[in-house]
Amino acid sequence: MVYKSDLKINDDGRECTDCKEYKPWDEYHAHPNGPHDKNTKCKVCLLNKRKEDRGTRPKPPPRAQSMSPKNMSLQDSCNSNWDANGAAAFLARKR
Repeated sequence: MVYKSDLKINDDGRECTDCKEYKPWDEYHAHPNGPHDKNTKCKVCLLNKRKEDRGTRPKPPPRAQSMSPKNMSLQDSCNSNWDANGAAAFLARKR
């Protein structure tokens, strides 16, 4: 764990808490609760962290578009699963 007293922070810049490199303040994203209103990790480290997280997060399920009225064909509208009651229920849920 990196303690605040171990990091170099001044008016010109600071050390990143991740890579430990001293960088000017314009190398950090804005953050309302951070020192000098900046994030404690530099832009490069945050980008690398987001790229790592992107591969580990579960993907959301695909949207059900097969029965939406926009994607229906004439044959779908004649399907017994999609009758007038089903269409009314679908449209009621959309409102």
